[in-house]
Amino acid sequence: MGESAALSPSTISRLNQKFRAEYEEWTRLSLSAIPIVYVWVDGIYLKAGLSDERACLLVVVGVDVTGKKHLLAMEEGYRESKESWLEVLRQLKSRGMNEPALAIGDGALGFWSAVAQVWRYTKEQ
Repeated sequence: MGESAALSPSTISRLNQKFRAEYEEWTRLSLSAIPIVYVWVDGIYLKAGLSDERACLLVVVGVDVTGKKHLLAMEEGYRESKESWLEVLRQLKSRGMNEPALAIGDGALGFWSAVAQVWRYTKEQ
């Protein structure tokens, strides 16, 4: 929007509340009608924010049987810990997501420990 945008603190607060409400609604949408075949997962470390902790944005993108991609989860976690990934995967399961055939990710051991507990038959790559 550039430097000339007139964004007062109240405008930013109002927009933040609106975005938060939309995000909360999105995290409650049912996934039961989307047959996910495989997922890509990753933790993205952001340098923005006030905390010195290693906050991480945990992202899950799924692909359905037609090849269409779906952003399934975008949650804040602590590093890429097993506990943080367990919370994300359990939320997906509670929203009706099926167990994918394949999970693709990097070497973050927290995810691989969590996936074995939530999706028992998912292959790993």
